Amino acid sequence: MAFEYVVSLDLEGRTAVVIGGGEEAVGRIEELLHVGAHTTVISARPAPEIVALAEAGRLALHRRSHQPGDLDGAFLCIATREEPMDSAAIWDEATRGGVLTTVLDENEHCHYAQPALVRRGDLRIAVATAGKAPALAKRLRRWLEDRLGDEYGELVEVLAEARAMAVPRQVSFEEWAGRWEQALVDVDGLAALVRAGRRDEARARVYEAVREPEPDSTPTGHTSTPPADHASS
Repeated sequence: MAFEYVVSLDLEGRTAVVIGGGEEAVGRIEELLHVGAHTTVISARPAPEIVALAEAGRLALHRRSHQPGDLDGAFLCIATREEPMDSAAIWDEATRGGVLTTVLDENEHCHYAQPALVRRGDLRIAVATAGKAPALAKRLRRWLEDRLGDEYGELVEVLAEARAMAVPRQVSFEEWAGRWEQALVDVDGLAALVRAGRRDEARARVYEAVREPEPDSTPTGHTSTPPADHASS
């Protein structure tokens, strides 16, 4: 399987099932909860973090192994293989029910490969290797995390604000896209302004680059002349 088509899913309000309760499961559960998925965990040996989330009412926890019917109504399933489980049975149930599923380290039992993800606010940078080299994806994710601070996430909000000020656009999409290209030529400089607390300046700079120019009030064929210098007459 190539896993070459990369997408971002909206899981808010959808049901996600995690089968497994170890360290790998904890990280994925936290991501699912962060994006608003209704999360169910099935694990005979859940990690303390998972138990705490269940006790806080953040997720549903079944302390046992997978059983037929566990994926009924689910949109997505993640099986971590951190404890004994029948991967083929999980896959068969998921396939029959149309549930997007990934079984870690078993590409033949995966509809998708989860990329390594850099998260900065609403900014997401996914590093994917088509399921072939997940360790490299994680390494590159850490490399990016060291270089992209929280200001890049805040910059997303700044750009959204500038866009809201500049719409509706009055030009073709091609010209609109070109203005945004120009506005972001110095994206690191904009991020530096945000980091320095000069968010308004960053927003104004972007807005000036993308906004519709003010109409020229000078009639065509006429030029304005400066007032006469009466002192010299």
